[in-house]
Amino acid sequence: MFAFKNSRLILNKYLRFPLISERLYLLSEIGYNRSASVKSAVLTDFEKPLEIQDVKEKNLKKGEVRIKVHYCSVNTLDLNMVGGQGRVKPNLPFYPGYEVSGEVIEEQLPDDTENVISIGDKVVALCKNNFGGFSTQCIANGNDVWRVSTTDLERASVLADNYSLAMLGLFRRGKIKEKTTVLVTAGVGGLGLAAVDIAANVYKSKVIAVCSTDDKSELLRNKGAWSALTFEPKNLRTIVKDVTKNKGVDVV
Repeated sequence: MFAFKNSRLILNKYLRFPLISERLYLLSEIGYNRSASVKSAVLTDFEKPLEIQDVKEKNLKKGEVRIKVHYCSVNTLDLNMVGGQGRVKPNLPFYPGYEVSGEVIEEQLPDDTENVISIGDKVVALCKNNFGGFSTQCIANGNDVWRVSTTDLERASVLADNYSLAMLGLFRRGKIKEKTTVLVTAGVGGLGLAAVDIAANVYKSKVIAVCSTDDKSELLRNKGAWSALTFEPKNLRTIVKDVTKNKGVDVV
């Protein structure tokens, strides 16, 4: 279960939605009816749990898309903002929820837009400007919304942030290819698991993943890691050399 660093706030005290996994909360069970208000998780005090409130539905601006939220991932940005620990402390009331998957129910996109989004499309989105993903519906800029072909919107809800960032690091910066040896630290975090998945299963690289405890090694191997190591700051370099027979790794 997620907790803030100072242990004063446990996430399940913040969000009273059914827990789907360690990262996801199902929002569609609340139900959606087009009305003047939506159900949203609202932060009114940094020392108190989130509240579920009826919030007035906002009108779309030009270039925006309204999404019926099916899933919203719980990531570091949400935790930092709700805990008041981010670089920028949000003004209250604050409506968390950054990365979502769901269905388009309204759009105000210009006719000449390159990103064609239609009502009824299954999408993933980043709510960069408004947040508000922990709601029955949210609003995102059309440039931050992408159609997906999968019907598994639970898994799709982590594609836009973690998987795109992992792809950027591995492909553009790391220039990985088949048989490249990749070391992934913090392997069981959202970004780490995405990096292991992409490197091992898309690029067919040899992945060495690092986790904090032995019991998490199986998760990394199931994701495709060739080797899973327990993190030991003083000995990690030596352990990696032993595993690779002194060849080291190509990408970290």
